Amino acid sequence: ESKCLLRRLGVDLAKVKGKVNFSGKGLSAEAVRAEIMGQPGVLNIRTEELPQDKSNIVFEAQGETRLQALSERVSLMVFDHLEGEAAWWAKLEIPSSKSSGDVRPVLRVNSDLEGVVVGFPGSLAKDAEISRNLEVFAEFSEAATVWHVDYGEDVLTGVFEMTSQNGKSALNRAELYVGGDAVLPDEPSFRLAGMLDDFDSEQWWPIIFDEGEASGKAEGDKPVVVTHLDFSFTQAELFDQQFHEVALQAQRIPGGWNADVVSNELVGNVKLPDDFNQ
Repeated sequence: ESKCLLRRLGVDLAKVKGKVNFSGKGLSAEAVRAEIMGQPGVLNIRTEELPQDKSNIVFEAQGETRLQALSERVSLMVFDHLEGEAAWWAKLEIPSSKSSGDVRPVLRVNSDLEGVVVGFPGSLAKDAEISRNLEVFAEFSEAATVWHVDYGEDVLTGVFEMTSQNGKSALNRAELYVGGDAVLPDEPSFRLAGMLDDFDSEQWWPIIFDEGEASGKAEGDKPVVVTHLDFSFTQAELFDQQFHEVALQAQRIPGGWNADVVSNELVGNVKLPDDFNQ
């Protein structure tokens, strides 16, 4: 029953190997092997009794990343730019109430990413031998699951709302923010935003604009494309020219982007095609 509940809520717990104890007080287990969200690990389970009629089942696990398996479950553009494996630690809590029947699991994952190459430009990049903390926090419900990501303590943050459509999980609202705290957009969209000291268009354009690079793949290989941009740059290289104190806001339109640019050197509206070879 617990496994069926987890799958319905979007928590993927599979290939459980070991002794799991069931009692009137709940579940317990030690050193059980399993896969959580496609990531192999060793799992401990305990049930906490809470006041009134409430309880809390706690799953604690540690293991090694499988980025490909995780990308198949959480369809986000970031996985196109990660390579390697790293140790992780996770804690999944499933609070419940016998009277209300309300179940809202919470998942926390931490990793130092040592062993993973991060291929984003500038300050976001990381070699395999360098440690940089990654924190992932997810709140699950039958209506929606909200994922929060913090890479390098505000170097890059993200918030992603996944909703269920026809029995499948789909991205509804999301923001990735460079250099600060991500906030969910008011309307369904996928926004890239943030503040950068230096912006090099040759490095960032393939990530932001290219359909293959700037989009995740949802179930059924439907692309999840970036729809809005909201950036500020101290200095930026755009179209082989240098600009300073730049504010860029853009929205995806059929065939490209409609962008408003404000800088010391240029103020205006620019139409940008998806294919910069045009």
